[in-house]
Amino acid sequence: MHLRILTVCTVLIACLVTALAVPFAPAYSSHRTGKLLLERRADATRFAELADQAIRDGDTSGLVLEVSRYHALHGTAVEIRDRDGARVAGGGAWASGPAERALSGRTTGSLPLVTPFGPGSAVVAEPVGRDAQVFGVVVMRVPTARFRPPPPTRSPPYSSHDATASRSRRRQSR
Repeated sequence: MHLRILTVCTVLIACLVTALAVPFAPAYSSHRTGKLLLERRADATRFAELADQAIRDGDTSGLVLEVSRYHALHGTAVEIRDRDGARVAGGGAWASGPAERALSGRTTGSLPLVTPFGPGSAVVAEPVGRDAQVFGVVVMRVPTARFRPPPPTRSPPYSSHDATASRSRRRQSR
């Protein structure tokens, strides 16, 4: 009798946990994806403003230095190209689809959902310029590993040797 009640309770608790986890997981992933998009789009907008000024002035040395610092700090590939497709700064981030959208004046509106088994990187593209005058594009290939939930880890099994060692250390410290 006791075993039957325990089995029924275990099954009910497992169903309850599953019923709560199923809607929670996509919501959590959507929140993390939105956070990734907002943070990196802000960075891409900053690079677009720097690139706009650098392209207008004809001096891209400060922009190149800023892109290399950003890549060293965040591990994110940043590539800036002008309207004709000539590379202005950075490299390794080019993606033609998002870049063409950005060259038409549209920003990145959404990213693929960041899940534990989702994509390894996402592409954010921003137009360089103001209003309808687009002078180039900023493309960032963002690694998603930092925004993914960590996989569950198993702790090492507890052994009686650990307890004995812990007790002996406490005795020695007195």
